[in-house]
Amino acid sequence: MRVEVVVRKGLGKNMDSVFSMKNVADVIDNPKVPEPKSSLPLSALKPGKFQPRNDVENSGLAELAQSIKQNGILNPIVVRKLSSDKYEILAGERRYQAAKIAGLKKVPVTILDVSDKQAMIVGLVENLQRKDLNALETAEGIQRLIEEFKYSHEGVAEAIGRSRPMISNLLRLLGLPEAVKTMLRAGEIEMGHARALLSLPEEQQVWLAQQIKEKGLSVRQTEEYVARYKERENTSENPHKTVQKSSEFTKFEDELSKILNTDVKLVSNSKGRGNLQISFKNEKEFAAILELLRSLNNK
Repeated sequence: MRVEVVVRKGLGKNMDSVFSMKNVADVIDNPKVPEPKSSLPLSALKPGKFQPRNDVENSGLAELAQSIKQNGILNPIVVRKLSSDKYEILAGERRYQAAKIAGLKKVPVTILDVSDKQAMIVGLVENLQRKDLNALETAEGIQRLIEEFKYSHEGVAEAIGRSRPMISNLLRLLGLPEAVKTMLRAGEIEMGHARALLSLPEEQQVWLAQQIKEKGLSVRQTEEYVARYKERENTSENPHKTVQKSSEFTKFEDELSKILNTDVKLVSNSKGRGNLQISFKNEKEFAAILELLRSLNNK
């Protein structure tokens, strides 16, 4: 069985041609029982250079191998021809690995006649359909389509069946610190956590990701922490977010300044929340202010 690929023009602003996803989806989701000529020796197959996974996990391979021993491979491995006796795997790398464990000599295949660009999309589509990729692996695959094959964001979205905003959100994950990306790859934090972290400074991203991992914070709890952090930052550092002081606040400032013999500043937002800032020139002056505050507390 040989599947011819339909080429369609003009899917994206920067795309010269992209094959129809429907043909590939039909091959992946509705395989036919292969004829003898549609089987190939395992030795003729090699992993694909456009495989979107960073690694093929060992978890579950033993169970898949046992299933293959009992039922065979029901879903053919998708390949393309490299030479007279070598074929590159485009989709079905786990089935290939499990077939080796099961001791199979031959496996059913679907042969596609595709370019490098199309080969990469086949691998991405197959994995995305089966949710085999984590968010970072998906983002890295999308970035390759954009950088190596000059796809537009709209073109990628149409090719792999995702919305344009989802493509943008996935790509933003690539800007996370390496420590956070490691946790995301390992499943220690979720994509929802990672998206919330993006609006924080890098040091805070790493710290909060560690808290999520250690304390099991939910996405909602993470979002609430980020919102509180940003509110504190806006209150203390952004004068445009503050409101004009009332005469009562000004009076408090003056009174505290006289008591502590130093500059005192009250900063508040429109909700009445704020900070009290006490200035000091050196450690000795700070110690004197602290002693004065303690004496006032003891009265």
